[in-house]
Formats: sequence, structure tokens, C-alpha cells
Amino acid sequence: MCIEGGQPKDRDGCGSWICKLIDHGMYKGGTHMEVAINNIDKVRKFVDIVSRFDCDIDLVSGHTMVDAKSILGIFSLNIMKPMMMIIHDDEDKAQVIRNSLKAFAA
Repeated sequence: MCIEGGQPKDRDGCGSWICKLIDHGMYKGGTHMEVAINNIDKVRKFVDIVSRFDCDIDLVSGHTMVDAKSILGIFSLNIMKPMMMIIHDDEDKAQVIRNSLKAFAA
């Protein structure tokens, strides 16, 4: 079952980013947020902020997932398109991280 958008539905042909990650064994749970980091300065600022937190944070673009704390990893993605950020921590800490990154919300 897919719960994208909060509504359970059949995952066959769903196409949502969560279902794609589950299908490829890349999703281990977490809180998510869509972010836009579409230039070099934004990438540098984004990495500076996420590196302050002691938890795993990933970025997903298409079928590729990278460590959000890695500048090289981020530049391996298409930064011209919004990406999905996945925060692997409890909801309270994830909310603090999302609040710190509001400037990058897509």
C-alpha cells in the first residue's frame, strides 16, 4: 500500500517518490521535505546548515540518493530540479531541522 498524500492506495504504478525508493530498497523511513538548492551558494549554505545536526539526512533526485552533508554528493544530482530531503530522526528534531531550512523549501 502507498500512503503518499496521506491516502492509502495500491502501489502498482503509483510513481510517487516514496514508492520508487521502497521499490529500490533505498527508503529506511524518516521525515521528508522538498527542497530547492539550485546554485553553488545555496548548496554551500545548505550543507553548512545540515552538517550542524547529528543525524542522517539524505537528498533524493530521481533514483539517486546522496548524503545531504556531502557537497560532492549534491553536485552529482540535478540541482536545477527540486529534491526530496529525508531526515532520519524523531519528529521533534526533524521539525527543528525543517525550520532551519525554510529558505530552501521548494
